Amino acid sequence: MRPVLLLLPLLVGCSGPLALIEIRDVRVARVSDTDRHVAVEVDVRATEGGGGNLGRYCVDVNFPGDTVVQRTCEQDLTDGDVRTIRLVSQAETAAGASLVVTARLANYIDSETRLAPP
Repeated sequence: MRPVLLLLPLLVGCSGPLALIEIRDVRVARVSDTDRHVAVEVDVRATEGGGGNLGRYCVDVNFPGDTVVQRTCEQDLTDGDVRTIRLVSQAETAAGASLVVTARLANYIDSETRLAPP
């Protein structure tokens, strides 16, 4: 019986719900044939161990040439939900430029890099 009692504090300490946001897919395209701006669509998926609302999360894209990171923050996902976020560059983006896409929830960060289209 004693070994079970020693493990009890470890089990209780690990019972908190797991909450994270993950990038499922990233699509990059020019806004139009004549426009040098780039649109990025990011599919994010919520995981919340308790089945409730994920809380405040943010998705951002660092477009080279923009003076600020393009970002949107929401609180609209529950466990298993998938949402598409669309962000557009404010400045012209050169073909082949590196685009860093990040999804954040508290201290959890998921990040991917894509190249701007020709």
